[in-house]
Amino acid sequence: MHRRLLVGLLVAFAFSTPNAIAQSLDKSANEKIDEAINEHYLATDFKKAEGVLLGTIKACGSQCTAPTLARAWMYIGIVRGSGRKDQTSAREAFSKALALDRNVKLDEGLASDPTMASFYAAASAGGGQAAAAEPGKPAAEPGKPAAGPGKPAASHLAPMTCTPNVPEVEVRRPIPVACAAPKGASAVDLYYRMQGAKNLQTVPMQPSGGQYSTVIPCLATSSAGQLELYALARGPGGIGVAQWGGPDQPHIIRLVEQTTAAPPSLPGQPPPERCKSGGECPPGFPGCMPEGSGWGEACSKTQRCKRGLTCKNSLCEPAAECETGSDCASGICSGGYCEDEQAAEEEGATGASRKNWIGLHIAGDIAMIGGDNVCSAQGWNDNFRCYDTVNNQQLAVPNLPAPYYSTTVSTTAVYATTRVVLSFDRVVTPNITLGGRIGMGFGGSPEFRGYHVEARGAYWLVPLDKPGIEPYVGLAGGMAQVDAGVDAFRIEALPEGSPPDTPAPEPVPYHAYKLMGQAFVALSGGAVLPIGTSLGLQANVNMMVLFPSSGFVIEPSLGGIVGF
Repeated sequence: MHRRLLVGLLVAFAFSTPNAIAQSLDKSANEKIDEAINEHYLATDFKKAEGVLLGTIKACGSQCTAPTLARAWMYIGIVRGSGRKDQTSAREAFSKALALDRNVKLDEGLASDPTMASFYAAASAGGGQAAAAEPGKPAAEPGKPAAGPGKPAASHLAPMTCTPNVPEVEVRRPIPVACAAPKGASAVDLYYRMQGAKNLQTVPMQPSGGQYSTVIPCLATSSAGQLELYALARGPGGIGVAQWGGPDQPHIIRLVEQTTAAPPSLPGQPPPERCKSGGECPPGFPGCMPEGSGWGEACSKTQRCKRGLTCKNSLCEPAAECETGSDCASGICSGGYCEDEQAAEEEGATGASRKNWIGLHIAGDIAMIGGDNVCSAQGWNDNFRCYDTVNNQQLAVPNLPAPYYSTTVSTTAVYATTRVVLSFDRVVTPNITLGGRIGMGFGGSPEFRGYHVEARGAYWLVPLDKPGIEPYVGLAGGMAQVDAGVDAFRIEALPEGSPPDTPAPEPVPYHAYKLMGQAFVALSGGAVLPIGTSLGLQANVNMMVLFPSSGFVIEPSLGGIVGF
């Protein structure tokens, strides 16, 4: 008896464990599916939504139940069809959903008419029972499609009654929204978008007394324009059952400074008071920063707006969204929002609105030199020139007799000439500048040619319209001469016929210069530390190869730049 009971328990455990695992994975998978639709798809981030759905299917493997996998593929079809307008790919996703679960239902609240047609075409082609679910169509007999491929489905969910029904509302006034609880609904969400905003905001509506209600905060009504809104009711499993408006046909409320229309209110309640400032800042909204003025609050040169807002007519208003500075009237894009110049100055961005930059720089040349018998004919051929230390006159090396001895210089780094240069750079794109430098060098030999002319281009690793340090790499080329000097000596040869014990002449001191140039090419790199929108400190390093008198020079420089 006990043995049979034990065997029974083991068999029950063996069968129940996979079930428990599947149920646990189904719960997690459905949470990710809801996230993909409610957070990403409704925010029109279709790529992210599809990525989350495909990732959920991959993570499930064979562990999730077929209805859960079918639900994920159904929503992939909606993303592709209603979001990306790709009905061919949508039909493929629907076919996979129906192959997994013939009873899978389409979320018609999110499906456009072409997408619904793709779903029912896939159901008809596959003989799935979903073909019979097309609104207004009787169930098809087995083996017979309910609708031909490509035939538009009867669209739309049941209408839902909501308020307010007003054409316009004063700015800075909360807008209460109430919807009658539709049959079969277990949740209602409100979607709204302010003028100039890219993404929809989602607010779950709260059930109470046979209706669902919520309030759109002053944060969304702070500036004149229009407000788009609609509501979607969902039943069990997140499937839409009714809607008020829709993504393609939202209700529009004009936000104006003054209106004769009565302010909106919930049924049987007085209208909320008009806000004097920006109102409460919910998560995810631009302007949710601890410093600065909020939406609708006063701003000036000394009182800036929060991130994501811009100061217009002495009030903080929503800033336009952007990807680069070229998307903004001010030319300054930071954190995904266009900023005014004052805000960017406090954050420390160079700002792509400054298309031209001039600067003044001090550069030092560090040359790598070496040679044998530098104050000799051999040294002369290696572009060394020797000058006496008294009269600074050049030693006419080629005419000197031999034998003699002179200094040999091992390859070493020598600080050579110093330069003062003016620069000009033009911003072509937020990542590319073209320009040049011109100036004079000092500290070379008596025959030193001190001019410096340089053309250069740079690629900025961080776009110029972003705040913070801006590093870059680039190429340069031009005309310049670099003279690197070292102390040297020469011992003259003894006259012919001198006795063997004649002392050698004393070494004669010279200053030997290695002359390099007068043309060069260079790899460059550096960074700019912005100081506001119009000033910056620039550090640069040129790795120069000089010719026809060959040489290698490292040229660091430091300077200030001004934009206009």
